[in-house]
Amino acid sequence: MKKYKIIFLLLIVLTFNFIFTACNYETAYVMEDYKGELIVHFIDVGQGDSTFIQFPNGETSIIDGGTRKSGEKVVKYLKELGIDKVDYLIATHPHEDHIGGLPKVIENFSIGKVYMPEKTANTLIFEELLNEIKNKDLKVNIAQGGNI
Repeated sequence: MKKYKIIFLLLIVLTFNFIFTACNYETAYVMEDYKGELIVHFIDVGQGDSTFIQFPNGETSIIDGGTRKSGEKVVKYLKELGIDKVDYLIATHPHEDHIGGLPKVIENFSIGKVYMPEKTANTLIFEELLNEIKNKDLKVNIAQGGNI
């Protein structure tokens, strides 16, 4: 009986040790020189999408910006990368979970060109996006499908 108590106690100690040490880890980031490479970042914005692309020639593009709540997160992510200009801002369609964070991106960065489909929405966030585009004197280029 004493043997089983020791084994049971040992299992409890090992279980607690595993639980408390397994939950405490840090991710190591390896900084490598990716200059001249195509780098694609899928930004975790929860509901919605946001993709940031760094092209080999140094240009950058953001495709969608997640929800309105994600705006600050996307801005912070880009600033941590050392980005100060987004060459191509692309809004795939005027739903809040895709364009919601883009007004903050436009507000915080220099923007080259803006591409959007020829669609509109009767929403406050769509109006805010258009106002930020107007405030920066940007022109909306109509994105169209087709052959390259």
